[in-house]
Amino acid sequence: MVKKKIRKTCAIIGTILLLLGLILFLTGMSLAGWDFGELGTAVYKQESHTAQQQITSLNISYNNAHVRFVYDQEAQAVSVSYPVCTDRATGATAKVVITEENGVLSIKEEPNFILINWQFKTPTLTVTLPQTALETLSVRTQNGHIYAENITAENKAEFITQNGEIRISQINAAELSLQTDAGGIILENIKCQTFQAETDVGSVQLSGTLTADSAKFTSELGDIDLSEGVVDANDIYFSTDMGNIRAKLSGKQQDYSADVDWDLGSTNLYPYKGGNKQITVSTSLGNIDITFSE
Repeated sequence: MVKKKIRKTCAIIGTILLLLGLILFLTGMSLAGWDFGELGTAVYKQESHTAQQQITSLNISYNNAHVRFVYDQEAQAVSVSYPVCTDRATGATAKVVITEENGVLSIKEEPNFILINWQFKTPTLTVTLPQTALETLSVRTQNGHIYAENITAENKAEFITQNGEIRISQINAAELSLQTDAGGIILENIKCQTFQAETDVGSVQLSGTLTADSAKFTSELGDIDLSEGVVDANDIYFSTDMGNIRAKLSGKQQDYSADVDWDLGSTNLYPYKGGNKQITVSTSLGNIDITFSE
């Protein structure tokens, strides 16, 4: 088990050094006047779609775009402004499929060519909502940030990006799932029954409150810092491979029981048996700092 953790830690450190080398290379080439944009073949054009029926659920899947939600109480229907990519080398255009069926609006980008894109500006897909209540919400983008606020999902809401930041506030859902391979997760005033935030490389931050029955926070490489807010949940799980864990929990310490596992780093919380609420904390390399609101 220890050898496995050591190998994983070495792999993470190697990845960091590789990324630093790439950053130094790109910075040096930019200072030398090299225009990476000239290597790119991607050209984007914004198009729009207005829903023709009452929309109760959204399903968005895109290859390369930021996704942003906007609330407009004067809007008559859900509308979407979305980018369409054209390969200027061949003239091929990506296919964007939009369907409406039984109240579900689906938007899916289907690239039909291999794209070389050295542009550092990512296009944006904007969803305008006339109301904030939905049944389900699914947003997936391979490259791009996701921004959402003031949305209620009666069932599940999920926000997934491979390379980008997830920033959400004032979200209410039965089940809320956030996942990014490379990017931070920023939370503000979240209410749900089941919550999960996961990032491979990036930090997780909270301001305001997060209220749930169960809440799970994981980061392989990055800090989990919820100390600017308060987490109120019956079952709370924190895990990092390399990163500090800081959090303020609702209530008194005796309300909870704790399982704590750490290899390298300091901790102010140790395993103990207390109340019915459960805290599980695990880190291979990082400090643990858990406080309570009372």
